[in-house]
Amino acid sequence: MMSRGWVVSLLAVAWSVFLVLPLALVVIVSFTSSDYMVFPPASLSLRWYLETARLPWFRNALGNSLLISIVATLFAIVVGLLFARAMLRVRPSVRAAAELVVYSPLYIPSVMIGFGIFNMAILLSMQDYGIWRMIVAHIVIALPFVVRSIWASLVGVDASLEEAAHSLGATPRQTLLHVTIPSVAPGIVAGGFLAFAYSFNEIVISAFLTTPVSKTLPVELMAHIEYQHDATPAAISSILIILMFFIFQIVMKVGGMKAIIGR
Repeated sequence: MMSRGWVVSLLAVAWSVFLVLPLALVVIVSFTSSDYMVFPPASLSLRWYLETARLPWFRNALGNSLLISIVATLFAIVVGLLFARAMLRVRPSVRAAAELVVYSPLYIPSVMIGFGIFNMAILLSMQDYGIWRMIVAHIVIALPFVVRSIWASLVGVDASLEEAAHSLGATPRQTLLHVTIPSVAPGIVAGGFLAFAYSFNEIVISAFLTTPVSKTLPVELMAHIEYQHDATPAAISSILIILMFFIFQIVMKVGGMKAIIGR
């Protein structure tokens, strides 16, 4: 048993190093003063962070990513809350089928999802609606995170609270706003942050649906890395690493692990 424990601990440490080391290298490279990415840096400088603030494509792509992620997250929260409440009132067989459909973006490869949505957009003649088809796609991939988090919160809510509100004369809308939503608020906040983080960093599906006016930040970063060799992507990635770290700290503080793994 002790030897097995040591093996598990060693694997956990090795996996943590495998995940953290590339991120640490990106952060270190972002402080180079050279004209290109080099490790270790010959000298340290904030040059590329200052350069990032002056890049038009960075500002445009950041604005697109924020718009798409925020709108997709808000829609996913509304749909996810209604879906989670409805699933409490249906037969287990119906619930299982509905969950399979909603959670499918977690299991289906992103390439398949992006290619499918791209072809659907062509069939519906949505070539000129780049930002909107991107938002629809991001709602689809953000919805599972919101549903899992809200569902985990709803399971722990006493159903008699809603029944008491109805018996006292509250309408379904009043019950939803004043009883249900406050009860699952941690799940909504945690799921919303998870959905935003995933949507903001999504690149595969976005690459299928991007247009010259709807390029997201990850897509622009990949294009910049392909044709340029400076440390701008490292500086931007370092900023995003810090941002996502704080987002997941908020998720863990508000919703705990069940906000991530669901029920």
